[in-house]
Amino acid sequence: MGLSKAIIRALVDNFVARTTDLYILVPKRAQKRADHEREIRAALKRLRECYDPHERKNDVDRRWGYIRSVSWSDPTIENKIEYTCLVHGLTDRGLRLARDRGLDPDHHGKSFQEFSVDHVDHELRINDLIAALRTELHALGLELIIERTHIKGGTVAPDLLFYIYDPVTDTRSAPFFLEYERQKRGKHDDGGRPQIVRKLEAFANYYDSDLCQSEFCFRKFYVIVILRTERKANFLLQDLAERKLTIKTFLIASEPALTPAILQTKFRTPRDFELSSYSLLDI
Repeated sequence: MGLSKAIIRALVDNFVARTTDLYILVPKRAQKRADHEREIRAALKRLRECYDPHERKNDVDRRWGYIRSVSWSDPTIENKIEYTCLVHGLTDRGLRLARDRGLDPDHHGKSFQEFSVDHVDHELRINDLIAALRTELHALGLELIIERTHIKGGTVAPDLLFYIYDPVTDTRSAPFFLEYERQKRGKHDDGGRPQIVRKLEAFANYYDSDLCQSEFCFRKFYVIVILRTERKANFLLQDLAERKLTIKTFLIASEPALTPAILQTKFRTPRDFELSSYSLLDI
């Protein structure tokens, strides 16, 4: 696979990626690391500026290449100059090219063309969690099965659906939905409920329902909720307990608790958060 095709395929699979992520995701062709990284940067520049005079484009397409690149700074790092980098995603035109060339046969890719820059950090954190979890499972001879695209627009709209698969026994875990905190400050609805509580109430009503069976072909599931700080995690657990949302399907943790290993993370539930915790492999 050519370098540009490999980059497009990586962006189909990951939606967005930092330049440094692509150094890892794109197979290495050059012998030296510096040459590999330089080739990646050059290919990204070509994809941003690519112009084919024979391709039929509308007026909007004429302003875009195959990828869109935006500047991103990690909000958890104080030195923004040192930790600012480019993040890339496919434009509408790039997504059409991927599908025309067979690089997105299942139509899992998404366009980054009109995506809000404010939400880039959210998508990158999900990508980082997927990559880390996949690596940990691979070391144990297990696999990660994910669905990220065709899970929106139904009764619930999680960030991700995944399973842990054991190829030796040909079995997979219960389904896990992921809700990763998006904003720094929690939003509230007209009734004063935090947005995350409203989402979890919807999951609670969805659990073990005919509607869930109809939309996803399963009835029971877990919902992993990742919040930015331990304080927020503690507050949400207490809030859910007071609202009597104490089913064990909610597994809550903070970002700091995810390190050094996600499989060792101790998730807590609103039912018994003061007494017990659970890892993904315990469930």
